[in-house]
Amino acid sequence: MKQKIFNLIVLFFIAAATAGCDNNVNDEPPVLEFNEKLTLSGVKGYGTVRIYSNTNWVVSSDDDWLTFSPTSGEGEKSLIVTAIANETPELRVGTIWISANEITKTLQIVQEGNPNIPKVLYYPDVVESRNKV
Repeated sequence: MKQKIFNLIVLFFIAAATAGCDNNVNDEPPVLEFNEKLTLSGVKGYGTVRIYSNTNWVVSSDDDWLTFSPTSGEGEKSLIVTAIANETPELRVGTIWISANEITKTLQIVQEGNPNIPKVLYYPDVVESRNKV
């Protein structure tokens, strides 16, 4: 009888010690990789960035001229980034954040100036001389 109680106690402690263990847990640190810059056309441009991660990831941005799909994923996927037409001849820069667990990286989006909009040149010397007349 004492042997049975002893065996039950040992089994209880073994069960308690291994209850929190999961042999399928991935102990690898999170990985998040992608090209960190994308250049788009000034006339409604779009491009693709390949994201690789060994965990779930999410995408966000504060720039209202940028849209992207998907907004989240896991593993390796293509992120499609679209920019509305640039209404100026100057380039503009936006930021997309991609996060996976405790890692957050930025994807810089550079949109070229719109070639259909002429640049306005400012020559201060000419303006000042005309104002003196």
